[in-house]
Amino acid sequence: MSKVRWVVPFSLCLALPAWGQTASEIAAAKQWFSEGMALEEKGQFAEALARFKKAMAVKKTPQIVFHVGLCELRTGALVEALVSFERAVELSKTEGNAQVESAATAELTTLRPRVPTLEIVIVGQAAPRRVLLDGTEIAGATLGTAMPVNPGAHEVIAEFDDGTVKQRVSVAERGKGKVELTPPAPGKQPAATPVAAGTPPGPKPAPTPEPTPAAPPAASPSVVPWVLIGGGVVFAAAGFYTWKLRGDQIDELDAMCPAKDDCPVEHAGDVDDAESKGRTYTTLSFVSWGIGAAALGTGTVMLLGSSTKERASAHVSPVIGPGFSGASLRGRF
Repeated sequence: MSKVRWVVPFSLCLALPAWGQTASEIAAAKQWFSEGMALEEKGQFAEALARFKKAMAVKKTPQIVFHVGLCELRTGALVEALVSFERAVELSKTEGNAQVESAATAELTTLRPRVPTLEIVIVGQAAPRRVLLDGTEIAGATLGTAMPVNPGAHEVIAEFDDGTVKQRVSVAERGKGKVELTPPAPGKQPAATPVAAGTPPGPKPAPTPEPTPAAPPAASPSVVPWVLIGGGVVFAAAGFYTWKLRGDQIDELDAMCPAKDDCPVEHAGDVDDAESKGRTYTTLSFVSWGIGAAALGTGTVMLLGSSTKERASAHVSPVIGPGFSGASLRGRF
């Protein structure tokens, strides 16, 4: 990229007859050109380009067109810069401005090899109605030839009688891209059914009812019966254990009191303690057996598939343990 800068006093740029431009327009164009030069010096090429284009709309001089090309080049619009430099050369030759012509020619020499090309080829004999490159329609004469394009991604759309074909392509700087578009297969569009004048429209089909969502499956009860049975076994075992502790207290009383109704006075406190513990263990045994029996019975009924509590109670016979019904308790319990 050339680093040559050509700064020509603006008075020379617009010193030619204005052919209809007013003094206000000329003054505004000078101001825009001056602002563009200042922005270009700062490297703000997009902003400078906007100022130069406004000035060029008032008067297209070789100097303004040349700086438009410079800013387009710096912003990556290589094709636009190529066109601007070529216009600057033409204007410079017309006006005899050798300085701008030399500068624009030097820029063109370095720019042309950098501009990538894209070739769009239509496969087959079908001719498209139109072809668009990045949303802009291109002439049919450009198809099959390498066209200068800016580096980057491009979208090619070809519209045929039977449909539209679209393809994306990315071309790097100095690269050569090619897009081949195949027309869609010919097909007939479904013909609309004619309706006679005055014929009332047919009844609308009834709306299809939406399917009722299926209820979520109920949670499987297979785990609950086993939990109940396991708990029943634990409580039953606890009942037997406390029943054993009750027996230990009876043995202890028998040792302290050989005669059941006549215990030594010195053992009165121990006797009361043993009797209290014995009653507690007896109660715990009966309660544990009752809970265990209920849990075992319920779990068994659920496991067998019973659905009512009445049936469960009819088939369950609680088994309490030794001495639950009519048990005669030894000692004083």
